[in-house]
Amino acid sequence: ILSKEEPFDYFLCTGDVFIKTPIQEINIINKWKNKGYSIYGNHDWYLEIFPRLTLIQEIAGLNIVGLSGMFKSNKLNQVDPRYWNIRELLHLSHLKNIDIFISHQPFYQLGILDKFKKDIGIPILTDILSYTQPSIFCCGHDHRYKFKFFGNTVAISLPLITKGYVSLFYNDKILTNLEITLKNKKREIKI
Repeated sequence: ILSKEEPFDYFLCTGDVFIKTPIQEINIINKWKNKGYSIYGNHDWYLEIFPRLTLIQEIAGLNIVGLSGMFKSNKLNQVDPRYWNIRELLHLSHLKNIDIFISHQPFYQLGILDKFKKDIGIPILTDILSYTQPSIFCCGHDHRYKFKFFGNTVAISLPLITKGYVSLFYNDKILTNLEITLKNKKREIKI
């Protein structure tokens, strides 16, 4: 989240931080600790590098939802930050005025397909997004870039932290600019 020019005010992570992360990136991440918030990915059980983003939290005047890990309907009584269940969704079903919704998993209809061309998104998450209508939705898990409008929501599936990120520029809770940066071995692309 950026409201000033350089470098940023807050950093929000969609999980799976250390998958294929070179040591030089870990050094950069260590510098961000004081400004970073993260949700868990399904590979983050062993380390918490940023403070965990709670289910609903206000950061810099913005209402932010953080839904960690993977949906597991049979994990109702187990406390494991790598999974979420219907309890979290019931809590979210009462919320409105969400500025940013961060989930590790994509929602159904975002268009993230597996090798069999099956949508890997979660249908019940699609229902929650339809109801809460956040301004921005970001997810990780699949680690491929995807951009889509879902009603009035800008939905973005992000690659690994070393391959890309989204910069959101706000002025008094109003989104003024959105910049997507994708990296490959040869160049950096800004959209």
